[in-house]
Amino acid sequence: MALDAAEIVIRRGEQRDIPAVAALLHETWHHTYDPLMGAEAVERMSRAWHRPEALARQLTARGARFLVAECDGAIVGHAYARAGRQNAVFLARLYIDPAHQRRGIGTELLVHLLPGFPGARILELSVVKQNRAAVDFYRRCGFVIRGESTEDGVALLLMRRDIEAIPGV
Repeated sequence: MALDAAEIVIRRGEQRDIPAVAALLHETWHHTYDPLMGAEAVERMSRAWHRPEALARQLTARGARFLVAECDGAIVGHAYARAGRQNAVFLARLYIDPAHQRRGIGTELLVHLLPGFPGARILELSVVKQNRAAVDFYRRCGFVIRGESTEDGVALLLMRRDIEAIPGV
């Protein structure tokens, strides 16, 4: 079920959003990755990667965009991307609260990220190989698998797409 445009607000993240974004990431990671990696590994990784001080640095990083999606005043989605190699953007995070998934929020976050990178021609990301829902979402958004890697013992798919290849995303 797609969201009505009046129900969602996509905006740049602010310092006051950091605790809510950290909580969103923690909850979403456990929901998504506990069955794939185990709760202990997910807790360890989330604590390391989603610390409020790390998120605060990303919020103000040069060459990066830190967006949130709000629904009825609550943060229900988050995206973070940074300039990559020449003419490329690396999508480091795109997470939606489990109760709000499959409603168009992820696509809206992608659409709002791209204007922050004028001149970029390629959007790249890595996704946990076993995360079929995410892999399928990215494929629907025009991403193709370009390779595989491993990070912290986790198998990743490396995906990319031309930014101009699909209208609206």
